[in-house]
Amino acid sequence: TPLAVYQLHNASGYGDLIATADETITIAGSTATNALEAYRQPCSVTSPYCNWMILHSAKYNEDYLYNLGTQKYLNYDGSAVLLSDTPMPISLSKSGAGFIISIQSKKLNIKSSAAVPVVAATSTGAIAIFQLRTNQYLKPAEDVVFELSDTAGQVLHENGPDALFQRGVQTYGKAFVAQPNMESKLIRASSYLSSNANNSQQTEHSLAKLIDGKTSTYYETWYSGIVWPDEMSYIQVRTANNIQAFAFSFTPSQNPEYGLPDIPTDIIVTASPSTRNFLPVARLSEDMPTSISESYISPVIFTDGDTRCMRFQVMQTIGNRENSHVFAMSEFQVHDVIIDETTSPYYTKPGVKEAFDDLMAQLQAIRPRISAGTANAEDSNSLREAIERAEEALANATGIDEIHNSQFTIHNDDAIYDLYGRKWSMVNGQWSMPKGVYIKNGKKILK
Repeated sequence: TPLAVYQLHNASGYGDLIATADETITIAGSTATNALEAYRQPCSVTSPYCNWMILHSAKYNEDYLYNLGTQKYLNYDGSAVLLSDTPMPISLSKSGAGFIISIQSKKLNIKSSAAVPVVAATSTGAIAIFQLRTNQYLKPAEDVVFELSDTAGQVLHENGPDALFQRGVQTYGKAFVAQPNMESKLIRASSYLSSNANNSQQTEHSLAKLIDGKTSTYYETWYSGIVWPDEMSYIQVRTANNIQAFAFSFTPSQNPEYGLPDIPTDIIVTASPSTRNFLPVARLSEDMPTSISESYISPVIFTDGDTRCMRFQVMQTIGNRENSHVFAMSEFQVHDVIIDETTSPYYTKPGVKEAFDDLMAQLQAIRPRISAGTANAEDSNSLREAIERAEEALANATGIDEIHNSQFTIHNDDAIYDLYGRKWSMVNGQWSMPKGVYIKNGKKILK
C-alpha cells in the first residue's frame, strides 16, 4: 500500500527489524529462547526507527525499503545489510504466514543469538519470513510519500553511482568516431543467450530462434503457465571475449496479431565482466521500430573495457500486452564496431587522449565499489570530476568555444545546444539536458 507505514515483524518471533539513531540495522522485541538480551526489548510503535515504508518507483518499476527514523534506505554491500542514502531494489514474495524480503538475490534473515542479527543469506526458513504490520499511528502526508517515491528512483538511476557510471561510459564514447560492423556477429550460438523470462528449451519460443536467420520464427517472453520474474524481462548475451564497444540490432516479431504491440520501445542496456554485478551503460528509447516491417540498429555503446556479458532489459513495449514483461523479437544480434582512428578526437586532438584515459581509469576503479554497494560520495565526486575534465578537454580540442556551424543560428535567446548542435529546452522551469559541456549564446558552458 503506497501510503502505509509498516513494522516488519518476524513471523516466528525472532524479532522486529529496526534501525538505531546511529544508522545501523538491528532487531527488537525478540521472543526466541536463545535471543540476546539486547534484542528482547520492544520498540515503541510510535518510534520512527521501528517503522518502514515500501516506496515504489513507477518509472523504474522498483520497490525500496525506507526507514522513517534514519530517512535512509535498506541496502546490501555484498557482505553486510546496512542503511544508505542510495536505494537498492527489494522484492517481496509470499511465503507461509508472511513474506520473504529479497535484496540482490539474497533473503533478509534474522539471527537473534548472533552479534550481527540481520544478514542477507540464501535461507528461506522461519528466520526469513516477515509479517508487514500496518502502523495506524503514523500517517505520512501523501505528497511527501509520492515525492520520496519519485526521488528514490531518481537517486538510484539518475543521480546515483550507477547513473554516474552510465554517464561516464557515454562520455568516453564521445572521443571516438565509430560505427557498427553489421557483418560481425558476436552471438555465435544459442549457448551465448539466456533470459530471466523464458526457458531456452521451450520449443515454441526458444532463444535459438533469435539467431536462426528467419523472420518467420520468433522469441517471446510469454508462454502459457509462465511465472513472471520480479524484474523486467531481459535477454542476456555472454560473448567469447572481452569487448569495449558494441552495437545491437533486432527485428520485431512478424506475428500478425501480437508482433506490433510486443515491439520494445524502451531498453536499458547493462554490462558486466561476468554474469553478476551489471551496471548500466545505455538507455535507448528513440528511433525504435513502429511497425513489424522495420528493424532497429542501436548506436555504438561503450563500456569500461572489461565486458563479457550484456543484458538488454525491455522496460516498455508499444502495447504492453497483458503484462509489461511481454516482448517479442524474430531476430537479435550483437555486433562489433569499427573505430575510425583518422578522425576520432582521441587519436587526433591534443589533450583528449590523456583526459579520456584518466576517465577510463576512474570508471574501472569505481566499478567494483559500485557493484559491492560501497561507492561513497568521494568516489562519485572523483568520477564526476573526471567526466567534466574529459568533456572540457574534448570541447577545447575540437575548438567549440563559439558556434560557426551552418546547421543552426545563434539568436541570443538563451537557448542551449549540445556539442552535436541539438537544441535543449526547459521542462518545468529546469533545463532538461544531462550534465556536460554545452553552448549558450555562442559560448561554452559546463552544466
